[in-house]
Order: sequence, then structure tokens, then C-alpha cells
Amino acid sequence: MKPFKFIPNIQPLLRFGLAFLAAGWVAAGIAPDSMGQGGDALREADREFERMERTIDAEFENIDREWEALVREQREEWERLRREIEALWDSYVPSNRVRWVDHSGSKEARSQVDFEKGEVKVEALAEAGQSPEEARREIQRKIGTRLKEILQKEKDEPSPLRDQLNDRSGNSVTAQTAQRYAERQVYPRVRVRPRPRRSRDGKHRYHGSVTISLIPRHLKKRASRYTDRVRAMADRSGVDPARVMAIIHTESAFNPKAVSRIPAYGLMQLVPRSGAHDAYLHLYGKKRILRASYLYNPGNNIRLGTTYFMLIKRNYLRRVQREPHNTYLAIASYNWGIGNIRRSILRRYNMQTLDGDQLLQIIDRRAPDETRNYIKRINRRARLYESFFQPN
Repeated sequence: MKPFKFIPNIQPLLRFGLAFLAAGWVAAGIAPDSMGQGGDALREADREFERMERTIDAEFENIDREWEALVREQREEWERLRREIEALWDSYVPSNRVRWVDHSGSKEARSQVDFEKGEVKVEALAEAGQSPEEARREIQRKIGTRLKEILQKEKDEPSPLRDQLNDRSGNSVTAQTAQRYAERQVYPRVRVRPRPRRSRDGKHRYHGSVTISLIPRHLKKRASRYTDRVRAMADRSGVDPARVMAIIHTESAFNPKAVSRIPAYGLMQLVPRSGAHDAYLHLYGKKRILRASYLYNPGNNIRLGTTYFMLIKRNYLRRVQREPHNTYLAIASYNWGIGNIRRSILRRYNMQTLDGDQLLQIIDRRAPDETRNYIKRINRRARLYESFFQPN
């Protein structure tokens, strides 16, 4: 989801109203300065409007400063982590929208869960100065521990890997059964490089890894985890739950740890400065630049993301009530930004003269490739998720 900025400037409108009133008085032969209390009230109203505008500008400046500080903090954190990782490993692998990368506290074990490919890669390091067999056993232990850690429940939410791994018997692997699963099915498959390599910190280390496949229908299993929340929030917001599911599928492949460089976070890839801010303000009446930890929570993310999609449809596109026009433009706005949709499409074309296919053709011509493909994916995937919400 792309961020956009909307800063209202009410003073020109207010001054126009004042000028209109003043013109009426002049036409009637009444000078504001000669109106006594009426003229004083007019001047006081003008001063009040100026104070209101200064207050609004100050609020947005505060939000901008908070957002810039958050982006700077995030960039610095990523850079610090990158330096720590590159001191030990051959390369730094960041998380993204469909890949969740996590490290052990010592940074000597790493897990990469690719929710699109459906696989988990777990790696570990062991310092040289021991026999290859001893290094293998150390790497195996670290891989087993890392596997258990990423299966652990996080606060009030289950692990993103819940019900995503099965053992040979078809039983779901949990944090409680991870050690036994690792010993029986993972350790024998760990591959260790025959010779240690020199890391950037000057130490030599052995490297071992193993790749584990998720269950065959892993994406559908993850999707079903969020169906009830999406249904409840979509009903409350008056939007199609199947399209909300399609947005989550396309934005993150149902990866609650999804992150992008914008930065955007969580299942519906919310940008704290735009979508998350607007939705939170609508729901709670407070201006907030939300932290990543808040947006990684699936409940928070679905609540805000669904609300933001509703705001696009009802508020930002309120002059386009026709369907499928409103929905097509809302989907495009979620990806490209409402500002781009206004400038490139709404100001150039009359929606009343176009049918749905003609609008899609215009979007194809005016929007970037990513947005064109985004609309097609959302519409196609929404049809797949309609069955999730049909009565039994």
C-alpha cells in the first residue's frame, strides 16, 4: 500500500465566506468598520479562523515530525541489524512482505519462512576450533532450538507457523513437540559445509542449514485463521469480506510479520503515516503514528486495514458511487494511493460516461504495471474467497 498525504487548508474557504459577507454589506451601503459590534464580531471570527488554521497546521506538522522520526528510527534499526548479521553471516537477508526472517538472541541461528513458496529454511553457525562432528552437533542443536522458538506463541497470538508444519504421521508440529520432531526428522537432513569460513569479525565458522516444506495447502490454512475477524470487521464497515481477504492474500500471503521498505507493516501492509493513521483517527478519534508492534498484531491490522478500505470507498471516493467503478478505484487506490488516482484518473475522466470495462482500460493506460496487476489479482482472488463467507 502506498502512502498519501492529505492536509486540509480551510482558511481560503473561510476567507471567501467572509469576503462574500463583506461584499453584501458593501452593496447594502454598510461598512464593516461602522457596524459596531457586528464589525468586531467579523474581525474576531477572522482571527478565530486564523487560530484554527494554525492549530491544524501545527497538528499535521507534529504528525509529520513523528512520522519522520519513526522512519529514521526504523532505518537505523535495520542498519544496526544488518551490521550485526553481516559480521557473522555471508549475507544479510531482510524480512519482506512474504518472507519472515528472524534470528536467535546470539544471531548465530537464523530462520527464513517463505509464506509464498511454502518453505522454512533454518541455518546455524558454529565456531571453528572443534571437530567437524562436534560442529555438526552444535549446529543441529541450534537449529532445533530456533525451530522451537519460531513455533512459540507470541503474547495473545499464535505463532505464524501454527498448523503449518506436519510430522511424518501427519500431526501438527508445535513448540512442545518441536524438539522430538527436529531430532527425528530434521537433524538427519542438516547439511554442513565441510570447511569453516572466515566471517567479517575475523572468526572462522562452520555453516549448516536445512529446508523444510510447509503443509501442502498452507496458504488456505493460514487464511482460514483470519476469516472470523475479517467477517466481523467487514460487516461492521460495510465492505466485501472476500475482497478484504484478497487484499491480505496479495499484500502479505497471510504473513502477519510482513514488512516493506516504505515502511508498511502486517497483513494488510499499513503505512503508519497514511492508512493506519486515517483508520485509527476514524475509529478512536485520535491522531497516532502507530508502531510496528501494534500493526504486526493481526487483530489490530485487520481492524485498521478494513476500516481504511472503507474510508477509501465511502469518503475519498464518495463522488463515485457507481459500481463496479467505486470498487475498482478503491482497489487501485489501496495500491497506488488515492492522490495518484485523483490526479491521473478522476480529474481527467467523467465516471458517469464510462462502463466498468472502459474504466479498467483507462486504469491500464494510466496506472503503473504493479497497480494494473494488483486489480486483476484482487478481483480473481476475491472470487476464490467468496466460498469462505457463504452460509453452511
